[in-house]
Amino acid sequence: MVRETEAVRLRRLHEEVARIAETLARLTRDDAGPHAEQSFARSVEEPTMSYRAPPPDTRAFEIAPRDIRQAIRARRLRDQHFGGGLFEDPAWDMLLDLFAAELERAQVSVSSLCIAAAVAPTTALR
Repeated sequence: MVRETEAVRLRRLHEEVARIAETLARLTRDDAGPHAEQSFARSVEEPTMSYRAPPPDTRAFEIAPRDIRQAIRARRLRDQHFGGGLFEDPAWDMLLDLFAAELERAQVSVSSLCIAAAVAPTTALR
């Protein structure tokens, strides 16, 4: 009796997992028609919410590495006015430096990241 109940429970779980997998497959399928996707999305989400990013703006502006470098400098200046530690976020500073280097198609050393983030090498490595 107990084994039979477990078997029934496992079968139901398997069917539920299969249903969820099918739903996820429909959500991620790009080849589905626009009407099928819209009707399915409406049944899952709020009317004002969307799971997909809006189409890219064709008038998108170009980000220049100098703009990123200016943002890093502005962050350093902010520290002078408000004291160190208040707005400290070395990970963000390193990401900004890496983004600028990517735009410049340049490689970045760990020591350069330490300087950009104004942290010790051990902190940068962590």
